[in-house]
Amino acid sequence: MFSTKIAEGPHWYNSFIFNKKKSFSFSVFWWIVILIIALYLFIQITQFMKTDLYFELIEHTKTLLNQ
Repeated sequence: MFSTKIAEGPHWYNSFIFNKKKSFSFSVFWWIVILIIALYLFIQITQFMKTDLYFELIEHTKTLLNQ
């Protein structure tokens, strides 16, 4: 029988890995959902940084901060 010692450790990250109130598969599901959302936002931000609007915002911000 497989047993894990994660729940018995004193580390701060133990509750993220092994939460007694939720099942392991439920936690893995939500971590995957969060990672997919983070990847989607990262891709959208990098695409926005390639637009002319982004460069105009940077120029206007520099102009406002220099005054």
